[in-house]
Amino acid sequence: MIYLKDKLTMINRGSLFVTDFLVSIKQITDEIISLSAPLSDADLLVYATHGFDPTYKELISVLQTRDSIVPFKELFDLSSSQ
Repeated sequence: MIYLKDKLTMINRGSLFVTDFLVSIKQITDEIISLSAPLSDADLLVYATHGFDPTYKELISVLQTRDSIVPFKELFDLSSSQ
């Protein structure tokens, strides 16, 4: 499981579409969940925002300064509709 969490800390968007990047995070998260170790939406947002490049600095700022945590599914749904 440490390997999978480490993989999440190292993941970045690179040249992937945002949706593909978030799918990659979801796949790793699903593997972690299958090991009975769920991650919170806050954890997932940390991993996702660390993987975005500076082009997304405004989005990252909004996600990090909100009063409530954006559920990962909502972030994924928003990216899928773009």
